Amino acid sequence: MKILHLNLSNINEDDDWRSLLPFISTRRREKINRYKHVEDKVLSLYGELMIRMGLSKELGLNNDELTFNFNEYGKPYCHMYSHMKFNLSHTRTCIIVCFSENKEVGIDVERLINPPLEIMDLCFHKNEIDYVNNPKISKIRSFFEIWTKKEAYLKWKGTGMVSDLDKIDTCSVDKKFYSYISEDYLCTVCSEDVEEVEVQSLSKEDLVDFFLHQPNELVGSEIEMDRMVS
Repeated sequence: MKILHLNLSNINEDDDWRSLLPFISTRRREKINRYKHVEDKVLSLYGELMIRMGLSKELGLNNDELTFNFNEYGKPYCHMYSHMKFNLSHTRTCIIVCFSENKEVGIDVERLINPPLEIMDLCFHKNEIDYVNNPKISKIRSFFEIWTKKEAYLKWKGTGMVSDLDKIDTCSVDKKFYSYISEDYLCTVCSEDVEEVEVQSLSKEDLVDFFLHQPNELVGSEIEMDRMVS
């Protein structure tokens, strides 16, 4: 499994941003135009670019050869190449995308800020609440570990967020998780394919180079991260 990880130092509609718009789908451009906030526009653009770059590299295709369909819940998949599974998550200035061959994936990222512990009674299973309340573990870290696992699990299933979240116990779910911390973000992927995970850090310049200058190889580096539990 491969994870592409992008931290944007600043979010704005610069010249590079406008130059990259033609490389995404018409559907995505129309969606971006409906957003009111610049942050949502930029995250949406770079999210699709990361998906396209990753799929192009994994499948050996040009960007214009990639077409997408959607399942009944709106989860996208690559038409004609549905064996290559992928999923996207972003928040604030961080975007992550995961890719896996033949194994469904779900991914989520959250910033490590003061957690809304008051929602646990509504959204967390009793076992999850007990885990967060363990005095030996940081509440911030354990809360967002559970939250990202829950979101990643539901995205793995392809349903997105559903009701009765408190009935889902990620502490005993039979799927595997891979979690890591990069800077002040906690990231989790859910899949049956987490034995060998490669996390690659990208910059905005890597995307600009790939789409505007067509380099021979994907630029990037192994990300420095704090690995957590599977």
